[in-house]
Amino acid sequence: MAAPGDDGGDPHLGALGLDSMLPDGTVNPGETTSFHHYAFGAVVDWLHKAVAGTRPAEPGYARLRLAPTPGARPRLGQGEPEDCARAGRVRVAAHRLRHRDHVEVPEGIEADVVLPDGTARTVGGGTHTFRTAP
Repeated sequence: MAAPGDDGGDPHLGALGLDSMLPDGTVNPGETTSFHHYAFGAVVDWLHKAVAGTRPAEPGYARLRLAPTPGARPRLGQGEPEDCARAGRVRVAAHRLRHRDHVEVPEGIEADVVLPDGTARTVGGGTHTFRTAP
């Protein structure tokens, strides 16, 4: 809560911890910008679900569904998207030129991996590599 005599709760002056926009009008770098706010969160949610193919199969990401979108990542950049389940990091990497998909699943969580040809496999925690057809 704003104390009497301060900025009156004006978010443009930094009240309430809304620091996504700096005083000079630029956006804070991703390390300090809250992705819980709808505008950023919606875009990031779409990237994780539609491009990386990372979705919860059970509430709270207790079980995952990983279905990377073939060919989507090269158009958007060469990064490998990471997501967080309650037990740790989730990473999906598709290497289409080598016809391989790599997934990293936190220990204690199972993931249903759906490959581009429709084949589905269930894996436990760890790093897994799948060869896929060209």
